[in-house]
Amino acid sequence: MKLSLCVIAKDEEENIPRCLNSVREVVDEVIVVDTGSTDHTPDIAASYGAKVVHFPWTGSFAEARNISIQHARGDWILWLDADEALAQGDGPELRRLLEDPSYEAYYLHVLNFIGDEPRDGEVVVSLSPRLFRRRPGYLFTRSIHEQIIENIRRVNPQAQIGFSQVRIFHYGYLRGAIESKHKINRNLNILLQEVRAQPEDPFTRFNLALEYMRRRDYAKAVEEFRAAFQRLSSLDASYAPFLLKNLGVCLKELQRYPDALRVLTDAQEAFPDYTDLEFVKGLVYLDMMDYPSATQSFLKCVEMGEAPAQYITQQGLGTYHAWAMIGLTCKATNAHEQAVQAFAKALQSNPREVTAVKGLAEILLSREDVSRVCAFFERTTDLSDPDVLVAFADTLNTYGFPEEALSYLDQHQNALSPRGDLSLVRGQSLLRLHRYQEAWQAFAQIKPQSRYYVQGQANAVVAGYLAGDPSLVRISASRVYQAGYADFAAVYEALACLLGGAKTPTPPSRLDTALDAVRSILGGLLLLQEFTAFEQALPLVEWLKLGPAKHLELGKLYMSHGFQETALEELIQAHEAGAIDAEGYRILGKLAEGKELWEDAVVFYRKALEMDEQNLPTYTALVQALARLKQYSEALDVLEEGQRIFPHARILEEARKALVVVVGDAR
Repeated sequence: MKLSLCVIAKDEEENIPRCLNSVREVVDEVIVVDTGSTDHTPDIAASYGAKVVHFPWTGSFAEARNISIQHARGDWILWLDADEALAQGDGPELRRLLEDPSYEAYYLHVLNFIGDEPRDGEVVVSLSPRLFRRRPGYLFTRSIHEQIIENIRRVNPQAQIGFSQVRIFHYGYLRGAIESKHKINRNLNILLQEVRAQPEDPFTRFNLALEYMRRRDYAKAVEEFRAAFQRLSSLDASYAPFLLKNLGVCLKELQRYPDALRVLTDAQEAFPDYTDLEFVKGLVYLDMMDYPSATQSFLKCVEMGEAPAQYITQQGLGTYHAWAMIGLTCKATNAHEQAVQAFAKALQSNPREVTAVKGLAEILLSREDVSRVCAFFERTTDLSDPDVLVAFADTLNTYGFPEEALSYLDQHQNALSPRGDLSLVRGQSLLRLHRYQEAWQAFAQIKPQSRYYVQGQANAVVAGYLAGDPSLVRISASRVYQAGYADFAAVYEALACLLGGAKTPTPPSRLDTALDAVRSILGGLLLLQEFTAFEQALPLVEWLKLGPAKHLELGKLYMSHGFQETALEELIQAHEAGAIDAEGYRILGKLAEGKELWEDAVVFYRKALEMDEQNLPTYTALVQALARLKQYSEALDVLEEGQRIFPHARILEEARKALVVVVGDAR
């Protein structure tokens, strides 16, 4: 049996060598359909012995793939994208599949790497029919997210489709790959055309929703996920569980927590063994700060284990990711011993689990000698992994150990390829060591295409300001402007003017983004305890002409850096001026609690709920304050209102039961 590899490609000179190397000893021929490369993709493919077919891009992936099939001569077709590769060692198993006469096609496991770089544990696994016999009529359909099985079953209704453990690694969902190739916009344009042509097709609406989700346009994604679900003929569609999972994720991102929980709970009735649904429920509870419910969800994930192979699932949701999230929920409730145990279990399963690295480091660095903590992490984690290194070094910075952080970064610098986050954390270490010129240079090394570029330049502004050099501030302001952030750049230019004694420019029209930049500058100066520099930069707040709202902004800023009395003064002024929001009232409630001014706390928490009834912790805080005043009936009323908004919140139900007992005892 002969095997043909069929690939379509355009401008893939960085990826195609990896793809073709992976199958060099496995396939009998290679067909590469080039759809208009302007780089060396065709030449590279030819150097591997591929038959290169030039076919102008028509806007249809299926059409290009069918051209590749027309030029193939093998008995079987293996199809890959140029940004994919056959897993090393899986070739013999792949060849063995060709000898079984029972099957017309096979589903293979596609491991989609996510995040910044390919790494173990950060993988979404799906099944995809990548291997099929070359027969007349076995052709691809659909312009995007092209399909082959539906045509195989149309031509041969008795066809058996097998399942294999052969793995394909997909690198195209790495963040840099998506951004550099503008895949989301390309896919959106194709899918919008498909929806106009076939508005009732659920699979097209589903894929359109995924692209909106990747753009973080969650409202449109929810609309399309619902449209797709309503058009499903049954829940037997292979993508139905993944659809419902992602609908829950989008509702969570929109902070529509009750809706998210309803969707996920209903989905579990149809797909009770799909671990991802329970994991997303845990994330919803975590956002709600309902830590007991979150813990129970993540523990249930561990009990369930990894989702079965028929689901599209992220690896680790039934093991190391679940344990890491249990650690977070325990940490949030100050159950530090249990948190340490959970984080340790996560790292035993995957030494590169970044959430566990960071969470465990935060607990240990606050309680143990730093040298012992460093020795522990050297034994139990992989500090040569850049994500682990960044997480650990960043935590060392946060807890006041920038020298140790810088030492680890220096130790691994030569072995790691340059990355924006490594330069960012390095610069932040130097900032904390008051080596401002060096810090500015570190931030300057972040390349414009890095997603950390603008954040790095924002840090560089603070470094240049503290170095006393307006020119460094202006260089960073210019870079931010060129990156498309004019409002940020205007703030940085104003800071340079304050530093140099020049007249400040006119404030930008978009105060929201400018305010973010001012918060970043002032917060950084407070963090570094550069109080004189902070006072000198404070006129930026007046420059924005916020009016009484400046008191609210300063109150939040002071509170976030531990200056509670100053925060209280500013927030009271905001309250008296009627320029306060729900978060401001929540802070005032917390400050009143700290002074045991329970009546004031009740007033502030009630005002917070009047402005934002979707904040679960406000209900529990108000109930606690009312209980302190022995106003149990009012507390029960608050709990009932909270349960109306959050019917799935276990913490409210437990609080209600406890309060009912207290009320009964009081009577």
